[in-house]
Amino acid sequence: MANYAFTEFCELPASVDDAYAQLTDLEFIQHSYQQREGVVINVQPGKTDCSVIVTRPVGPQLIGLGLQLRLEQHWHESNKGKTADIAYKLLGTPIQINGAMQLSASATGSTLSALLNVRVALPFVGSALARKLAGIAQEKVAADFAYQRDALAAANSGLVSSTAVKS
Repeated sequence: MANYAFTEFCELPASVDDAYAQLTDLEFIQHSYQQREGVVINVQPGKTDCSVIVTRPVGPQLIGLGLQLRLEQHWHESNKGKTADIAYKLLGTPIQINGAMQLSASATGSTLSALLNVRVALPFVGSALARKLAGIAQEKVAADFAYQRDALAAANSGLVSSTAVKS
C-alpha cells in the first residue's frame, strides 16, 4: 500500500459567503468545466450544507481504459467558515483520495485550502503502477483546484495565488 499526502491552497478575491455561493452553484461549476468533455455535475443543496459531485473521464493517456474520476465535496458550516469533506475516487480502481477543504476569511477576501491523502492499495501489482496511478490522480486534483481558482478569479477580477506541496 502506498500513501501520498499533499496540500493545495489559494487566496480568493471574494468573501467566504460569496466564494461558497460560487463553489456550490451548478452554473458556475459547469462554466469552470466547459473546456472538458464527458463531465457530469450534480449539486445537492441542503438547508445548511451542500454536496457537489463531479465525474469526468481521466486524461488522454488512460481513455482506452475508460476510467472515470469522481470528486465528492460535502460542504457544511464550521467555526472557521465553511468546510468540505472531500473524496476523489478513480472509479474501478483501489485509488482513493480523502481529506478536507476549508474556506475561511482572510484579509483580502477568503482562503480555500485542502489537506488530502492519496491511498493506493494494489495487491499483487507492482509499486511502480501504484505510483503512476496515484500521480495521475494527483494531477487531476490539482487541475480541479486550478479550475476553481481560475474561475473564481475571473468572476471576481482579483489576484489569486496557489501552491501545491507533495510529501
